[in-house]
Amino acid sequence: MVVGTTFGAHYARALAGPYSPVELVGVAGTGGQAGRHLAAELGVRYLAGTDEIESAGAGLAVVAVRSAIVGGQGDEICRDLLGRGIPVLQELPVHSADVVRSARAAQRSGAAFAVTGFYEHLEPVRRFIAAARALDAVSPVTGVELRTSIQVLHASLGVLSRILTAPPGPDFAVHPAAATAKSLVSTDWGGVAVDVLVRNGYDARTPDDDCQPLMGFVLGTPDGELSLAHVHGPTRWEPRLHEEAPGRLRHPEQRLSHLFGPDHWTGDTVFPGLWAEGIARAVGGFAEAVSAGRRPLGQRDLAALRHWEAVSARLGRPADVPSVPPKLINIHDLEVCS
Repeated sequence: MVVGTTFGAHYARALAGPYSPVELVGVAGTGGQAGRHLAAELGVRYLAGTDEIESAGAGLAVVAVRSAIVGGQGDEICRDLLGRGIPVLQELPVHSADVVRSARAAQRSGAAFAVTGFYEHLEPVRRFIAAARALDAVSPVTGVELRTSIQVLHASLGVLSRILTAPPGPDFAVHPAAATAKSLVSTDWGGVAVDVLVRNGYDARTPDDDCQPLMGFVLGTPDGELSLAHVHGPTRWEPRLHEEAPGRLRHPEQRLSHLFGPDHWTGDTVFPGLWAEGIARAVGGFAEAVSAGRRPLGQRDLAALRHWEAVSARLGRPADVPSVPPKLINIHDLEVCS
């Protein structure tokens, strides 16, 4: 069962599709037409509210409703479902205090509870995390540069917490950047210097419309840099150039830039393809944990959320930045080198 029909529509369509590890039995909303149309499109039952979820035969629920920290009822819905013994996977952002409350409700009822930032389950991000861990084992990461927007800062830090296994330190500095509505956040994350450039502004009328940049990472090591420019793109490894003598490189045979993974997603293929696979992976992993009796919520999730809360409080209220539809740029117009 998917609760919520805004971002929840992505979950519902993915779980009704060919990649789904579970059977979607229904969609729950507030009674609006959008939710009813979504359920009709997918051929599943529509529930106006969550009172009848048990009768719909749901073995677990995905709650993609705004949480209390962004003015929604998602946390209350989660604890109500957990109190009835229904396992819940909740879409972030969620305040860490509410995560703890829901985890305690889950413990009392014996139902599983977990949160998801979504992006950590996308294949390009998983590829980057795996490459970063492998790199760190042979060439320790000494610094991180992260570019992101305030709307997905929580998810960006969640991805970073899967690479830097130590928790972030309690102290950090915030400085205004030269660009409009941007700030630089610098911290020591378990001995690794982390600099986060955050775009702290959006159009209040359409807050989810303009997440530019979404999230991009550069990991520095003594031997080179590993980067992910975008969550839908490839990982890049760039070894550090070193001259043993003038004009003679230490490793002259190595490629100076190496890409891992495809870079072919378009606006009309990413949702039913890459995103649907990521959602299936997130829900499938949660369903496996439920079946095995494991508790999938970890301290890493809480540590990243608490750091996000502290940073967000220091950044202050996001600036109101009017959003305009982007122009379509012909890639061939950029190939002008002569």
